[in-house]
Amino acid sequence: MDHPNRLLVLHDFAMDKPNPVELKFQRLAKTLGQAYSLQVKPNGREREALRRMIEEPFHMKEMKAHERELLWKFRYRLTTMKSTITRFMRCVDFSDPEESETALSMLPL
Repeated sequence: MDHPNRLLVLHDFAMDKPNPVELKFQRLAKTLGQAYSLQVKPNGREREALRRMIEEPFHMKEMKAHERELLWKFRYRLTTMKSTITRFMRCVDFSDPEESETALSMLPL
């Protein structure tokens, strides 16, 4: 007879792996938003989040997906400021040839 307060613990082996649907969405969002991102300006909340990301030591923690998305969204503005180029380069997925080519072409030479 089963005890009603019994706890069953299961381990989800896929929990530590990247979500393929999320990865596909991020790739599509980056590709489709290219023309739009030339004119986009951050709102107050986005500007504050960018400021925090730029000011904190970047080697202290791993970047979260939403931080990468925010940096990529404002990449045209970030690459014009010398102090933000290293932050921008951290959001680039260099395993994606199209994204890495786009990012490298934006760097001031």
